[in-house]
Amino acid sequence: MALPELTEDKIELNSFLPEDAPQLAAIGNNPKVAQFLRDNFPSPYTLQQAEDFISMLTLEREPSVFAVRFNDELAGVAGVKLLEDVQRKTAEIGFWLGEEYWGKGIATEVCRQLIVFAFTYYDIIRLEAEVASPNKASVRVLKKNGFKREAVLRKGFHKNGLNYDLLIFGLLKEELANSLFDGVTR
Repeated sequence: MALPELTEDKIELNSFLPEDAPQLAAIGNNPKVAQFLRDNFPSPYTLQQAEDFISMLTLEREPSVFAVRFNDELAGVAGVKLLEDVQRKTAEIGFWLGEEYWGKGIATEVCRQLIVFAFTYYDIIRLEAEVASPNKASVRVLKKNGFKREAVLRKGFHKNGLNYDLLIFGLLKEELANSLFDGVTR
């Protein structure tokens, strides 16, 4: 499933293909990529783990995790996770890119496309994202897309023996800027 892009470069979110596994393993097997991801992201990241991940995605009934493609080349992963119970009108977004794709504006566009997808495809009113406080690049991406910092969970992120504050960002459907999100049902 491809979503519209706003940039001159072609940035798409679509399905993973079995042949993506070697590139996924190559870009994911980088400690800098894993440093601010959840512990369920393995490091090192092997070809077998990439193949297993892609295989697992083929079992999903509804798309929620996407291959990020930059000019038709696999550049990372992006996804939307619906929350449950009293948070059932909220979804969490997340994304990561291989290091070679950092600093090019790709993540900002990926975040925008996730927002459009989530608010169009799901019956939700709110998106949220969690970020480890040292991850300044992801904070910038979220702010550029209209997210507001809502909370700080002091020392709430524990990774590789280090403790960081966990920042919670939120975006309400009613806050979408018309010019950036044309086509999103209000």
